[in-house]
Amino acid sequence: MILRRALPLLALPSLALAQGRMRRIAVIVSSAEGDPDALGRAAALREGLRALGWVEGRNIQIEYRWGAGDVARAEAHARELVASAPDLIVSNGTPQLAALQRHNRAIPVVFVVVVDPVGAGFVRSMARPGGHVTGFATYEPELGGKWLDLLREYDTSLRRIAVLGDPEFRGFAGLADHVLARAPRLGLAAENLTFHAPAEPVETRLAAFAQGGGGGMIVLPTALNLLARARLIAAAEAAGMPAIYPFRPFVDSGGLMSYGFEPLDLFRRSAAYVDRILRGENPGDLPVQLPTRFEFFINRRAARALGRDFSDMLLARADEVIE
Repeated sequence: MILRRALPLLALPSLALAQGRMRRIAVIVSSAEGDPDALGRAAALREGLRALGWVEGRNIQIEYRWGAGDVARAEAHARELVASAPDLIVSNGTPQLAALQRHNRAIPVVFVVVVDPVGAGFVRSMARPGGHVTGFATYEPELGGKWLDLLREYDTSLRRIAVLGDPEFRGFAGLADHVLARAPRLGLAAENLTFHAPAEPVETRLAAFAQGGGGGMIVLPTALNLLARARLIAAAEAAGMPAIYPFRPFVDSGGLMSYGFEPLDLFRRSAAYVDRILRGENPGDLPVQLPTRFEFFINRRAARALGRDFSDMLLARADEVIE
């Protein structure tokens, strides 16, 4: 789809609203078009905007780009959208925001689901981002330890942990590092496994790791891991290896368990920043926010396939149990 050129910007956004000018925003989603998780995120944003009076076709136009876990595609989308000059860009995912940072010098950006925006250089600080970028960050490094604890609580016989991610996404380094540092204190060996491109034989790597026995897997929240969740779940099951995932869609797709923030909540909340910026506020004055809702889902069908059910304590702590 080719974006239309933006209408000339008015000097005062509040005056533009009063005159009923159609506002145009672009949304870059890290997942693939048609993926149920990606569609849910886009719908949550629209829901939040409608609650604030922004109705598609009446006073706002929303145009989407779907990343499908492809870094090159993120770069192309960034160039295209900046050239088309929308009023605002909503950017989902660290690679998408990194690409926008390289090409965008003025268009306001609200990011959603981005790891360590200060460390990555996207904003100056969480409290005062500065510039034209703000949004909703995710994942403190300590969450990596939480995943490790839950996986070990499920299977106390674990001896080894694989951390599956993409080393080029440096925002996830803190999560992996926390697992690698905590694992030895629990008597576990841990190692990073790389999954960078869809064509890579990740199943072969997981099978080779599982051959050592006593293995479990922590799947980091990269866009590619989410996109390839069916492959990862099938590989873990074939290897008889327990795994913990960052989002509910993994569990809905047959994965063992997930713990993490509720991404749809962040997308709904991001609508408030879109609203405030379109009404004239400076993105750099709006503090970066963190998740407030975390969820734990477990799949007893997957557990039984591994020959080990969840403990009563884990069952009691789950937000939802898939029987």
